Amino acid sequence: MSSSDDSALPDRMFRNGRKLDQKFDAKEKLFQRFSKLSSLKGAIYPNSIRFPDFSVNREKFSEPLDVLLHDYPNLLKLGVASFKVKDLPGPQKTGDKKKKTTYCFKAEHVPLDDNYAHSEVRVYKNGKYSTKTNVAKTIKTKFRIHLANCIKIEKEVEN
Repeated sequence: MSSSDDSALPDRMFRNGRKLDQKFDAKEKLFQRFSKLSSLKGAIYPNSIRFPDFSVNREKFSEPLDVLLHDYPNLLKLGVASFKVKDLPGPQKTGDKKKKTTYCFKAEHVPLDDNYAHSEVRVYKNGKYSTKTNVAKTIKTKFRIHLANCIKIEKEVEN
C-alpha cells in the first residue's frame, strides 16, 4: 500500500521507527474499506468479508477514514466499516475425536512505513499461522456470518 503523494497523509499514518504493538484491547475497533457491492441497507454481505487473512487499521493509531487515504481509484465508491477485537469469534473446531482441527482468529499489528495502524486478522490452524492455511468451508461460513453481524458502518458508500 503506497501513496503517490505521502505529503497528503497525516503524520499519525507514518511508522517513523515506532515498534510493533501487539497489545489489542478487546474494545478496540478495527476499520476496513468496503465497496457498494459488499453492502446493502447498512449491512455487509457475509460473503464479501475476506478470509482467511485480511487487512484492517487499528483504532489505537488510526481514524476510521484513514483506510481510504491511500491512492485507490474511486474512493467515493468505498465505505468504512468497523468491528471490535472482541467480535472475532472464539476457537472453532472441526473433525472427529481422532482428528480434530482447531482454528483461532487473532488481530495482529503489521505496520507499513506509510500506515502504522495497518494490522491483519489472521487465522491459526492448530496453533500455527501460515499464509497457505486451508480453512474448512464451514469455518469460513461461520466466521463470515458472525463478523457480518458485528460490523458497524462508519461511513456509507456515496452514491
